[in-house]
Amino acid sequence: MKRLSWATFASIGALGATYPFLALELRGRGVTGWLLTAAMIASPLLRLTVGPAWGAWSDRREGSGHVVLAAAVCMALGAVWLAGAPGLLVLGGVILHGIGRVGVDPLLDGLIVRTLGADRERYGRVRLWGSVGFLLSVYAGGALSEHYDISPLWLAAALSLGLVVSCVGLPRSTGTTAPVELLPALRELGRDRYLGAVLAVSALHFAGISIYDSYFAIHVENLGLPRSVAGAAFALGVLVEVGVLRAGGWLLQRVGARRLFLLGVLISLPRWVLTATISDPWLLVGVQAIHGIGFGAFWVAAIELVSERAPRRLQSSAQGLLGAAVGGVGSLTGNLLGSRGLEFFEDSGQIFWISLVLCGLAAVVALLGLRPRPVAQT
Repeated sequence: MKRLSWATFASIGALGATYPFLALELRGRGVTGWLLTAAMIASPLLRLTVGPAWGAWSDRREGSGHVVLAAAVCMALGAVWLAGAPGLLVLGGVILHGIGRVGVDPLLDGLIVRTLGADRERYGRVRLWGSVGFLLSVYAGGALSEHYDISPLWLAAALSLGLVVSCVGLPRSTGTTAPVELLPALRELGRDRYLGAVLAVSALHFAGISIYDSYFAIHVENLGLPRSVAGAAFALGVLVEVGVLRAGGWLLQRVGARRLFLLGVLISLPRWVLTATISDPWLLVGVQAIHGIGFGAFWVAAIELVSERAPRRLQSSAQGLLGAAVGGVGSLTGNLLGSRGLEFFEDSGQIFWISLVLCGLAAVVALLGLRPRPVAQT
């Protein structure tokens, strides 16, 4: 489990040094307009097309760590390309990095869930190391950029290479089921309407979050504030998130996965109102503490709900679908709307009204579609 914790630290840490700064980095290399939009939605599109295939391949190999390693190598090569490529050549790194990225996260989640077995409520205690990695890297990435004129993408490349090292020798899960075929697995999971509602809510909720992840740094810059404000905001949100993840097992026992899932969505509504209207740097940073609950509670509960609904032999495929809903549909929607919003609105803060609408839709779907039902047979 320590190896999985380190892998999660490196993986999510690399994310923290990439996506909060990616739009700024791409603009600095001459990638603007629709080309910038295309670059920002490349990863979500890959999450939808390539992500489920990674999960199905892992299930066919019974959760083999070799599949995670393959995705990690692809991600690391793309990260090095992304950090060092000049001008428009950077777009090739975006694609290669994205192909690996969309496999690593759900595969690690599936492997953790399989390894924990009946003790999967401890998932949050493993996943919190990813949040720690994100917190440290987003702060360090901002500092490197502001004080030393070093692209945070180099930090992402270093962490991605560390991920490869962490993934060497990862074990198979304890599963002993027969290999799983991709299309039958997806059809079986697709017949579960409750699971479908979980995925729909996850996509809508994360669409609002992805606007923040991708464009908050630009909003901070437009307000005339230093980049360190964006770094501090991300760091505070993730710091609270670490606490929520650590308490994830306790929260699941006391509150229940469904109610915790709803809480994560509903508490985000005031966050978007305040983020859209506040310009004071201290208040703008402080509001992002809500992210720790809005995402931490949501993610712990989402993993648990998906794990409950999916048969054990389809855990990686199910987590791959969650990844496709969140990092695919959700991120694609958020990045498209956020990018176009920046072009349309005079005040960049108005893009967070889009986050509010998306979160409101997620709340409606959750309240109507997530009524208690029996879990799937495993």
